Amino acid sequence: MSRQTLIWTALPNGIGRTDGNPLNLCVHLAPRLMTDSGHDGHLDPDFPDFIDWPRTVSNIAFEISFGGGPPVTIAPNRTLLDSTLWNALFKRSTTVRSHRFRDEFATRRIRSYPVNEVHKTVRQIHQTMIRGSGTALPAYRDLNLQGRAGMLAAPGGPPLVDLLPLATNAEVDGLLARELEDIFGSGRAVKVAQIDNYARQVAFYPGAIEAKRNQLNFYQLRKFHEFNPRPGANKAPVPPPKFDFHDVVSAIARFPRLLRPLGLAFDLVVPVPGNLPVNADVRVTPTGLPLNVPTQHTSPRTRYHADPPARLFVTAANGSEIGTNRPVRSA
Repeated sequence: MSRQTLIWTALPNGIGRTDGNPLNLCVHLAPRLMTDSGHDGHLDPDFPDFIDWPRTVSNIAFEISFGGGPPVTIAPNRTLLDSTLWNALFKRSTTVRSHRFRDEFATRRIRSYPVNEVHKTVRQIHQTMIRGSGTALPAYRDLNLQGRAGMLAAPGGPPLVDLLPLATNAEVDGLLARELEDIFGSGRAVKVAQIDNYARQVAFYPGAIEAKRNQLNFYQLRKFHEFNPRPGANKAPVPPPKFDFHDVVSAIARFPRLLRPLGLAFDLVVPVPGNLPVNADVRVTPTGLPLNVPTQHTSPRTRYHADPPARLFVTAANGSEIGTNRPVRSA
């Protein structure tokens, strides 16, 4: 038998401009449909509630609780629901892929590079060049490129000298590839600490350690952005995407105006409760929603800050206290 989890999230959305300055609250629905077998299913016959979801929620209302207080029941404007639009997007035959852990990448290496370390080196090169130029515009000589391009520079020189061989010397390129292979070992990724430990093992004083660290960091940077792999390297084909129910729902989330007629978002106008806490949690629970498939309703708490006189009803960071905790009394 199929099962479904419906996640109803309350989203504070400001203060209304009608009498009483009511609270505007949006409720967003994130459905998760699963088959017991874990294999792909279809809306018909596996998930009949979503064959025509606007019709399913045609009598929906919500119980709203602020700060754990007694709930109030509010109905949205259900005349916005549009079954024709839903059926244009979702057919009875729409595929539903049950969520399952994808392990095809579990053994693949992760090719990355230490952004902070690269940024620090580039900044050091620029600062050194600017300081060396004095009050004049920097010139090529201010790069201070001693040493021979194409060879591993004498350690302790300017960082750019240590990096030139990466672009000019195939022997150095091969050496760094072998070194990085040793650092990878049986792991899936290279960490900054591994690069640092390796540099300290193969070099014996600070200048040489820094040179080796920079070379390995920038070699990883180059490999990360390298467009064409070596000749003969396997290229994993990218198949055209096959959208299922969840893919389409996720894509629609970028278009709020579509969510309302599809029954994936509801706008509620809530009268300001007496003694409304300024900083608290709000949660919603759906009512009037008969369903045919075993369903788990999840209603996470959303932290909010409310100050109707200041026309504020917004989400807040968890644990944040904006202003004071005094209750707001309705007029």
